Amino acid sequence: MNFFGHATVAAWSPSATPAFVLGAMLPDFASISGARSARAAHEETSRGVTLHHATDAVFHAAPDFVALTTLARGHLESGGVARGPAWAAAHVGVELLIDGTLVTDDGACQLYLRALQDADACVACGRDDAPRLARFLARARDSGVPYGYADPRFVAARVERALSSRSRLALRSRHVEVLAAVLAGVAADVPARARSLLIDVRRGLSAMALGPGGEPEATR
Repeated sequence: MNFFGHATVAAWSPSATPAFVLGAMLPDFASISGARSARAAHEETSRGVTLHHATDAVFHAAPDFVALTTLARGHLESGGVARGPAWAAAHVGVELLIDGTLVTDDGACQLYLRALQDADACVACGRDDAPRLARFLARARDSGVPYGYADPRFVAARVERALSSRSRLALRSRHVEVLAAVLAGVAADVPARARSLLIDVRRGLSAMALGPGGEPEATR
């Protein structure tokens, strides 16, 4: 699940705070920005990080996510994309398209924006990583809610950029158009699949005795 999806899951909790929502996104922020030392500096943010990992465990095993990524990967390989880049592009591309179905949730959007604004007080990281994280957060604040994730062509460009620094996973320039076409082809199935997938995530978190608020069910 990509970071906006994590924000949405965190926002399911009636007691969700911006600090908690930030924690649910923090591992993704650390990975994307390269600020690997980034860590929670607030109790609510720490709970959000716990929710992040639990959510990913359920999300990535969900039948609807597996079906969408398998379909996209197969079409990419048929279009000449090598196995490694096809796997990565399908995985990230489907995650972003799913996020694109969630940006209509006004409550999640507001918590997402507030989490970005409050991030500096809730996160700590090493001296070398601080500028990386600051640059990423500044870009995220400037970009606002990622409405572009509803557009397969926008998503394809974002995936190409995300993979460009990974030599074994980077897409060749001619394959960006292939990816855009593949994502456009699967996009019609994404809304229904996303609804079913989020039901699985709720059930999975409950089965792990972890509610959407990130706290053990017995204490909720």
